Amino acid sequence: KRESKEVTSQMATANKIAKLEQDIDVKQEKVNQLLRQYVQEGGQDIGSVVGQTLTPEQKAVLEQKLKQEQGIGYRDLINDILAKQKDVEDLKVQVQELEKKLPAAVLVQRGDRHYELAMNYLTRGRFEQS
Repeated sequence: KRESKEVTSQMATANKIAKLEQDIDVKQEKVNQLLRQYVQEGGQDIGSVVGQTLTPEQKAVLEQKLKQEQGIGYRDLINDILAKQKDVEDLKVQVQELEKKLPAAVLVQRGDRHYELAMNYLTRGRFEQS
């Protein structure tokens, strides 16, 4: 029963990771759409800065650019982009934390059999290569 609960817990964690990765994809696409909209409306291309984790210095530079932008619409758009990017980064951290709870992956070799791998896991509580 303990193993069954453990497997159920691992499957639930894997499902959470899959859901979070879907959310990341959706939010990242929204960021990309906002970036395209911003550039189409005449803003300067900031995609190379926004697509990465920003250091405090980079954030300061981006905030300075934000202050220099003409038109309130640009500021709102950049703020939306930055908020979505922060959401994506937060989700990625959640995924990493959940992945730490899962057992390590097994690299199989030519000749390994599913049955042997499964039996090793069930009898020893871990995967072992034959």
